[in-house]
Amino acid sequence: MATTTETNVLVNKSATIFNATVVSSAIAAAFDLGLLDQIHHEETVSVREFCQRNDLHYESVHAILLVLQSEQIVRLDPERDFVSADELFQQIFLDKGYFEWLVGGYGT
Repeated sequence: MATTTETNVLVNKSATIFNATVVSSAIAAAFDLGLLDQIHHEETVSVREFCQRNDLHYESVHAILLVLQSEQIVRLDPERDFVSADELFQQIFLDKGYFEWLVGGYGT
């Protein structure tokens, strides 16, 4: 029988895998929506304007951004009206095609 410590390690590993899947999906979605490109080309992006310009559901885009913010990919201002690149953004931007390939259904 597993000890409490062993069980905690397994739960933490499971949570890590789950969270990575959620983040991967958010990266692929942001790429599909053109949001990663917009952030790459502009220092700061108005989330509401981006959604209005592209006929997107604000709350859904905001949820994607919250996930990306949790991993320091993007940074939302305190009011969460504007988004900009964070520490990990540049590497994720370079690797965005891999996330699209894997999450978008192109992987085997």
